[in-house]
Amino acid sequence: MAAADSELPTPSFPLPSVEEVSRLSISSFAYELPAHQLLTYHRYVCSFLQIACDGFEKKADLTEDDIAFPMPASLQASTDEQQTSSSFFTGEADRSYTALPAASAENSLGAWTLKCSISTSEDDNATRPLYGKRVVIKDNIPMRGMPMYCGTSLAFTPLTDSPLVTRCIAAGATIVGKAQCEYMCLSASSHTSSAGPVRNPVAPDYHAGGSSSGCAALVASGEADLSIGCDQGGSCRVPGAMCGVVGCKPTHGLVPYTYIDGMYGPIDHAGPITRTVEDNALLLGVLAGWDGLDERASCTAKTTRKVNYCEGLRQGVKGMRIGVVKEGLMKPFMEEDVKRATEDSAQLLRQMGAEVGSVSIPLHFTSVAIWVLCVLPSVVQRLFFSRERDRLLGVDKDGKVYDRRSFLQEHLLAHVASWSFQFRIAMLAGEWLRVHFPESLKVAEVYKQPLIKSYASALLQYDVLLFPTTACKSKKLPTHLSTSHEYEHASAELLAEHAELGFGLTINTVCSNVTGHPALSVPVGGGMAAASKGGESSDGVALPIGVMLVGDFFQEASLYRVAYALEQARPWQSFLYCGGNSLATHPLIPT
Repeated sequence: MAAADSELPTPSFPLPSVEEVSRLSISSFAYELPAHQLLTYHRYVCSFLQIACDGFEKKADLTEDDIAFPMPASLQASTDEQQTSSSFFTGEADRSYTALPAASAENSLGAWTLKCSISTSEDDNATRPLYGKRVVIKDNIPMRGMPMYCGTSLAFTPLTDSPLVTRCIAAGATIVGKAQCEYMCLSASSHTSSAGPVRNPVAPDYHAGGSSSGCAALVASGEADLSIGCDQGGSCRVPGAMCGVVGCKPTHGLVPYTYIDGMYGPIDHAGPITRTVEDNALLLGVLAGWDGLDERASCTAKTTRKVNYCEGLRQGVKGMRIGVVKEGLMKPFMEEDVKRATEDSAQLLRQMGAEVGSVSIPLHFTSVAIWVLCVLPSVVQRLFFSRERDRLLGVDKDGKVYDRRSFLQEHLLAHVASWSFQFRIAMLAGEWLRVHFPESLKVAEVYKQPLIKSYASALLQYDVLLFPTTACKSKKLPTHLSTSHEYEHASAELLAEHAELGFGLTINTVCSNVTGHPALSVPVGGGMAAASKGGESSDGVALPIGVMLVGDFFQEASLYRVAYALEQARPWQSFLYCGGNSLATHPLIPT
């Protein structure tokens, strides 16, 4: 539905009172919020809802002086099926695994859920593209016979594999385990899993990003070569930026999402997280392509031919058009060294022969509001009110067979007191929208179309768009909460610390989830950790900074080409931005 901005409906619904938030929790989730926490819950539930109300009114007040890249002269004028065993590879060993408690000797980062070793021993294995590669799988992606927790304490053991698992095995990889993720994948920082926080390998007292937190941490630490994450708002790219690795969210539908825990079909994506751009391109080539089952795939995705994404990596960027998106560098959360690293990356691309300019996409700011309106009510509906059966079957810890959706409905409601704070406020906000603004999905879709068109217009002018991946670097982990006792007795101040840890991390990433465009984060340098009250931290910790590249639909090859050029031009570990002003040589982590 196309409409001028003036014709778009304005989201309108009442914000709940403190008492209404309390009653909503009891009536919908049979849980009474602790009295001393009510004001905190009310504050953050209303924050979510206020985003949905106000997000369409924010306009960019920008001038050409806000960013130092005038448009190049050359661009001035162009403005329920039968489930069968997925383990069909000759010689695949019996599946056994080792569960790894957080903070154990083998799990110092808290990034593993379990370890295993699954591969095929066919004779031609050495000729396959992923031969010798150790792959770890995010713990919302099913593996037959391996318990799946999705950041909770609820074990569900699938009876089949995700097609992504079978593709990796067929390509010669060894699956070495499942990676920890955030509670129901609803956190951009790595402190919400029931098992414990995932620590950043660059600085273990800091978070690793979320929700594919374990994937990025294990790849960055060298415990795995490749990982498969999922991305509904930045969950491959944010951990990539936080840990100094490469995270990709492909075009919507390019990589099948079959059987994977999702939130809302149009924003669900799976993608690779790796140490290098070349490895990322290699893994995407294995994962991409319709599987015949994924209903999220568009007609184009279903018919897109296989691409060798490694083929054009070394072509360089000479003649490519790179657009720095002004809105991507806007405050309030933008840290100066992150902005500087982004601008320096653009200058570096210009020095390598790219035509670099700036572009404004004012509707970029609406994406978070669209996400809130469509995703939160959809998650609530799916988890607690839908009666539709899921195609993925599995068993609980007692051996009872469930479809995945029925398992979550029954077991989540039986363990409401142990929900993470982030998940609880998201569910309360989503339930309020579901009840008081049932048109939220329709309104979100109306706003989504102009946003997609504005990106299409920018991508007619430029081959690739450039942003900071996140507006800020990683922050220190808070005191961990996981049990019902810990949550019920947590202070309001600690809950607020939990809520605010992820603020600002998805401002730039969520847009490409809403539009479906491919996006990739690549590390470009580091900056000193920020103090809690602003300025630099006194502990001397240096943290990675990533930039994000966005391209047209199914143009992942262009993103890899630009990312590879940045990666090869200088090792990101060697460049530290101090106070946003000076550039100094400083090793962050071993290359």
